[in-house]
Amino acid sequence: MTNIAAPLRPRAPFPLHRHAALLALLALIVFNVVTTPRFLTLATLNINLTQTATIVIVGIGMTLVIATGGVDLSVGSLMAISGAIAPLLFLNPALAPSIGTPLAFVLPVLATGLLGAFNGLLVTRFAVQPIIATLVLFIAGRGIAQV
Repeated sequence: MTNIAAPLRPRAPFPLHRHAALLALLALIVFNVVTTPRFLTLATLNINLTQTATIVIVGIGMTLVIATGGVDLSVGSLMAISGAIAPLLFLNPALAPSIGTPLAFVLPVLATGLLGAFNGLLVTRFAVQPIIATLVLFIAGRGIAQV
């Protein structure tokens, strides 16, 4: 029995489908350079980096969740909880700045990590559907953040 190999097709030098995200990013940058007068200033870069950092961090986590076929509705609520805990610690007059500042970085991450672990426990040990388990924390998390 002989195998007949299919003829090799020449590869495109720059396959567009493999670099679509990079091309879209470049198109957005060019569009903003043309339409926004002060887009290429340090002030704009500072604003873009500081105001979008939290969204980028959450987006990276959500990318991993979605790439593995999961669903997590609670990320916004968890972000709100950590955003409520951090200033309480950072601005607390009873805590010295040398204690309040590190706690403002560490405790919100630990709190949201524990809540995320709770979601994971519901999904893995109790076989609750991920969309339902994360919906619980989505609703409860908003209330926790408001309190």
